Amino acid sequence: LISCAIQLVRCDLRRQASAGCGWDGGGSSARSCHSAPTQSRQAMRETIFSQTAACVFPSIGVELRLITSECPLWTQSLREAPFPEPWWGFLWPGSYALSRWCFDNRKAVKGRRVLDFAAGCGASAIAASKSGSSHVVANDIDPWSAVACEINAERNGVSLHERTENLIGMTRAQ
Repeated sequence: LISCAIQLVRCDLRRQASAGCGWDGGGSSARSCHSAPTQSRQAMRETIFSQTAACVFPSIGVELRLITSECPLWTQSLREAPFPEPWWGFLWPGSYALSRWCFDNRKAVKGRRVLDFAAGCGASAIAASKSGSSHVVANDIDPWSAVACEINAERNGVSLHERTENLIGMTRAQ
């Protein structure tokens, strides 16, 4: 099963890269994504829209705003970027695999509460919601990720609950 999932991810990532929807493996910067943004949520939304492109992934049933080779950010250094490290701007292999699993195993998530931990662009949370989950939380400590999740959820016609606090060590009641 794991081997099949890896092959599916490799196949779709090759298609993703050929369509310009991938990442270049750039390094990290000294800026921290954990600090509070200085912009309003609306300004963050506008910045994300100006720096990303729509990418459709039929194999996992989602459309996402991601950083592609056609985006201004693709050729900029992180110091020139209008936000800290944009980890949310890419569909990571683990998120792809989990999204695909949600669609292939709808009975496992239908009617359940789901937490997408380190949600990034929100692909897995969106897949869980589209697969019938009753309540989906997209959690990431990066406030830019929460905005990206909100944008991507809207594009896919689903509702998510975005949380930016660090949930490690928290109990369910918290």
